[in-house]
Amino acid sequence: MAAAATKSMIADAAAHEFIARSYAGASLSAIAKRLGLTKGALTYHFRTKEDFATYFLAVSRAATSQADAFSRAEYPDSGSHRLLLYFMLMTHWRTQSLQHAAGMSLFGDKSSPIMGSELLIQEWLRLSQDAFEVCDAQHKLDPHISPLDAAEMLLLTSLGRSLFSRYARNNPPETRPLRFLRMSLAAAGIPDVEAHADEVLTRYAGLLPELE
Repeated sequence: MAAAATKSMIADAAAHEFIARSYAGASLSAIAKRLGLTKGALTYHFRTKEDFATYFLAVSRAATSQADAFSRAEYPDSGSHRLLLYFMLMTHWRTQSLQHAAGMSLFGDKSSPIMGSELLIQEWLRLSQDAFEVCDAQHKLDPHISPLDAAEMLLLTSLGRSLFSRYARNNPPETRPLRFLRMSLAAAGIPDVEAHADEVLTRYAGLLPELE
């Protein structure tokens, strides 16, 4: 069997193991056992579990690039269509590719060395901001929300605060206080969110009680 095919077969077996048992629960011995190989034969291609994680991260980054390029080509003039197609593709490929599924699984696995990978998050943030900039240029974005705010909100809701919060800007001067909460309330259909936020911030500026 060609080396590339062997490596892919081993990666598929490892993907099964990581998805089923998590990074911490998987072992090289268990991966080798799935294939009827010795541990030595396995480590010729992947020396450590971290090597597998790095490999799967590369697979998911490649999927990100391909989905982004395809969705941009299909919808060059519609940021919303572009994002919808992008997420549709990434979700579909996760059901089709064990290796991509493993990459995404390890991305959210607290025991994994690629958990919350900055490489993936920065790529997702960039492509999301690009799409929202198209919306903004066509006056289809809420004027209170910048493309970067919208992109950060999208990732925050998609990934969860534990994965994304350390990459989000922590209320720098150019952003509005409570910006994510404002967007969440507006998305829920609450009227006059901006006025309510301004009222609360003005009323309680310097007057918040101390924690007892």
